[in-house]
Amino acid sequence: MKKRLAVLLTFLLSLACLPVYSPQAAVSGPGSYTVKVDTQLNVREKPNQKAKVIGILKKGTRVYVYSTEPGGWAKLKYNNRAGYVASTYLVPIANATGTFKKEAIVMASPTLSVRATPSQQAKVMGKLKKGTIASVYATDTEGWSEIRYNGKKAYVTTAHLKFKSRLTLKEAEQLILSSEPSPDKEIKMSYYEGERDVYRAKVGFKGTPYGYYFLIVDPDNGAMKTD
Repeated sequence: MKKRLAVLLTFLLSLACLPVYSPQAAVSGPGSYTVKVDTQLNVREKPNQKAKVIGILKKGTRVYVYSTEPGGWAKLKYNNRAGYVASTYLVPIANATGTFKKEAIVMASPTLSVRATPSQQAKVMGKLKKGTIASVYATDTEGWSEIRYNGKKAYVTTAHLKFKSRLTLKEAEQLILSSEPSPDKEIKMSYYEGERDVYRAKVGFKGTPYGYYFLIVDPDNGAMKTD
């Protein structure tokens, strides 16, 4: 009996020493990250702990995350195919999210809500009064603009902003590349469409099967949508 208890105790102690997988995602969204793990991080075929391992990433490896999946998984590209890793072992790389920055005026009256994430259900971090100048770093096709609020990344509705000066074609291209940035993202062509007073661009991803699509950008506030 004592021998069985000793074996059981040894087994339980060994479990306690194993690295614990946490489903809590450390990845907030698309962007560049580094691998933070003691030995190596498995890349799996699907976002599942039982899925086939298709490769490994060593500590300090830099990766680009395209999206997140339920259960704490991050989607990336490994040897030109989709792969998944536990996002809790990824650390964001500072200042790796694009180069666009343009001042905009808050047009909402009397104030505009500033939210922690691009969602109407997200936490309100504060308010911006009408006429306030905010720097826009990116926009998306869902109607949100990324700004900084008290030094932190935050989001406001694009429809309630107006740039101090209209976008040039080059600025529109910078905005497209900075919004949901990716090392594979490219603009095949872009031009001003006078009839609708918008910039139109053919956007896609190099070396991936995602294909190309058209985006239109409003020169007045950077609002983007697929066309």
